[in-house]
Amino acid sequence: MPWDGILGHDLIAKQFASAEAAGRIAGSYLFIGQEGVGKATFARSLIMALACQHSTDQLEACRKCVSCVQALAGTHPDIDCTCENFIHGIPYAMHLVELCSEKID
Repeated sequence: MPWDGILGHDLIAKQFASAEAAGRIAGSYLFIGQEGVGKATFARSLIMALACQHSTDQLEACRKCVSCVQALAGTHPDIDCTCENFIHGIPYAMHLVELCSEKID
């Protein structure tokens, strides 16, 4: 999974590729760890590869289709990445869980 700008995450990238191949991708993921290790970069690359209309078996995004262009611009309607360097706290996390568990009418 040769994603630009991501170094040292080969094992987890392979695990996500295997999960995608097996159809076992979850609806959301929480990436935690020390600042500056590539959590946000990895998450954004994963999101774009999963949303890509022409993604390969290795979860490589084409960066040209409508989904990729929207993901890169931050305007994709199905992608919400709360991954900036600030802490929301438990109440906000509980709000997100509640929001994600609401039924769509």
